[in-house]
Amino acid sequence: MLRNPVTDHKFSGKCGSHMFDSRPHGLRSQIFGCLSLAVVGLVLSASTAQAQQTQALTAQTLLEPLVEAYGPQYSDVETAINQMRQGNAAAARESLRTAAQKNSDLPPADIMLAQLFFRMNQTAAGAAALQEAARNNPDDPAAYIYLGEIAFQGRRFADAGLLYEKGRELTERYTKNDKRKNRLLVNLHGGIASLAEVEEDWERARQELDALRRLDNQNALAMTRLGRVLFKMSKDRQGETEAYGIFKELHASNPDSTASADVNMALLYEQAGKRGNAQKMMERAVETDGNSAATRLAVAKWALDANQLPMAKENADAALKLNPESLEAKLYAGLVARFENDLPTAERMFKLAHLQSPNNLAANTQLALVLIDQSDDRKRSEALQYAQLNARLNNDVTKPSGREAAVTLAWVLSRLGQNTNAVRTVQQAISAGTLSADSAYHAAQILYDTGQTSAASTILERTLATDSVFPNRTAAEQLMAKIRNQ
Repeated sequence: MLRNPVTDHKFSGKCGSHMFDSRPHGLRSQIFGCLSLAVVGLVLSASTAQAQQTQALTAQTLLEPLVEAYGPQYSDVETAINQMRQGNAAAARESLRTAAQKNSDLPPADIMLAQLFFRMNQTAAGAAALQEAARNNPDDPAAYIYLGEIAFQGRRFADAGLLYEKGRELTERYTKNDKRKNRLLVNLHGGIASLAEVEEDWERARQELDALRRLDNQNALAMTRLGRVLFKMSKDRQGETEAYGIFKELHASNPDSTASADVNMALLYEQAGKRGNAQKMMERAVETDGNSAATRLAVAKWALDANQLPMAKENADAALKLNPESLEAKLYAGLVARFENDLPTAERMFKLAHLQSPNNLAANTQLALVLIDQSDDRKRSEALQYAQLNARLNNDVTKPSGREAAVTLAWVLSRLGQNTNAVRTVQQAISAGTLSADSAYHAAQILYDTGQTSAASTILERTLATDSVFPNRTAAEQLMAKIRNQ
């Protein structure tokens, strides 16, 4: 599903590795998304855009970022929101048209309509409204900038570049509303910087991010990306020190929502293949910022990726002690326990996570897997209940979450002897897309157990070709060896 290009601009970089990742053979796809520095997940606990998405949708929350002072003159926008909630987009568009005619500082009606569609997760309709805006308001820059963002998401980079350049040309001429113009420029510079990062044109990316910071010096995401770009540009220790300085400034201004500079540098070193440097920076992060649950959790994530279980356990436990209410800490503490085959502890952590967030994909998936691996018939029955709940909540196998839930259910069914249903379910997931590493092993084992050795081998070869760390890697390697020796 498209994220909201009207309110949310993030660089879509390469992802990290295991349980809660989003790359095809990673395990972390279930909840946390990428850990690479190119994505805010490793630095920010919540981005401004995410906060906007959780705000109640009102005319005030929609317009305050765009107008100097919200007031009753914008009541037609509130009417439009109510009409959208009633499913009457045509009436909403007319109300927005009236609002734009009365207030020249507002965006065109179709731009506001697109915002409403995106906020209501109707992404196809939102994109269509942007196309309509470009036709009906060819001198307004917003449609081109936001369509550029959609093109970027779709990896149509040439299209994105052309749209952004058209957006830049129109934004330079736009004079109706300075506050809105600045917001458009922030999105524009961020988008062009993203293209430059994809092309590894680091100097151009730096220029765009510097321009973005001049417009919005509190933009933590821009600072994060700038630090990464400076690191990529660095030729020596001095260049790395410049990047480190950006991260120190970022953490000093946002201590509650950003990781320490040491953590960010460690992750950059890891991406650069300098694991020794990464470990030193992670160890220093614990020394200098060990009372931060966020820092401890970041170190635990890295350690688990690096297959350093004692370090992962120490820091996951510390994060949970520092913040007992952290869902993420419970999940990672449970995951470390699962890696150690400490099933009782893993079960306890995942049950706590499930109680805190009953619909959480990772909690339900991991709980089902831990319960089915035990000999207690009651717990194995519970495993089926959690797996079925998970599959109902995530029933679209075209999405990674749906495939994870489907394979988890198939694994539980196979362990309970229901092989026909297990094979049918796992084949649906496999045909729909890639799987996480843990799910790939489960799928391969199910297929192998039902005589489909060639299909199992294909899945395992692809999974084990990566260096991803996952709880069943040893089991996957053993199954691959068994197949090769047949």
